[in-house]
Amino acid sequence: MVNFIKGRDNLSCTIFVPVVCGNNCSFCTSKKDYEGFVYSPEYLNKILSWIYLINTNDLVSEFVISGGEPLMRKDLADVGEALYKRGYPWGMVTNGLALTEERFRRLRQAGLRSITISLDGSEDDHVWLRQHPLAFEGACRAIRLCAAERDLAWDVVTCVNQRTINKLPEIRDLLWSMGVRNWRVFGIDPMGRAAENEELILTDEQFQSLMEFIVSERQAGRPGPCLPAQFLAARRRPHHQGQAPRCQVQRHALRSGRAGSYSG
Repeated sequence: MVNFIKGRDNLSCTIFVPVVCGNNCSFCTSKKDYEGFVYSPEYLNKILSWIYLINTNDLVSEFVISGGEPLMRKDLADVGEALYKRGYPWGMVTNGLALTEERFRRLRQAGLRSITISLDGSEDDHVWLRQHPLAFEGACRAIRLCAAERDLAWDVVTCVNQRTINKLPEIRDLLWSMGVRNWRVFGIDPMGRAAENEELILTDEQFQSLMEFIVSERQAGRPGPCLPAQFLAARRRPHHQGQAPRCQVQRHALRSGRAGSYSG
């Protein structure tokens, strides 16, 4: 699937490459539908060529590769390099499990300019949520690699849940100690596997507590976390017939199906 997210003056294009993921996250909404399915290099190139074709006015200014887990693609550097050679900076969203220093250097050479890393708290809390014994180690390794770079835009995203809503100061201190200066926080929507586990979903009172934490951090003069506008927009919308609220920011989407069909 490909999403075009409208900014003030341009579009950001997120390419979801449904691939096998090393984690087994408790809230995953894509693994159930795409487990074991991988876009072939030829098929992915077809999608990219379509985007190049329609981007005549250079409205798309950046590409983000997400998943699934992008690093599970052995040809990720080739995909990124193809974007970079056409003049597009690119980034990725990763859990960090497969990000070795050697792989990181190759991706940087291929034009990687931004990374978002998922880290959800202490080792116990992160492993509990991501369902992989090395999830915390992998995320921390990725953070250390990014923190040592000068010309890389990167941040950490934390999925806040009922286990961690009262541990936000500790998470902040952990991230700060590793050099994190840009931090985003999310709640988890009751959809996919998360719909079956109430412990993952913040109550209204806990969501209010999250907002108050963000405000207090800003008032104290600390960079603090930010809450993405699209999540806040979704949170404000009521649930209808048991369905999760849908974000109204990501309205421009091209969905590429398993059989090669497109819809949007």
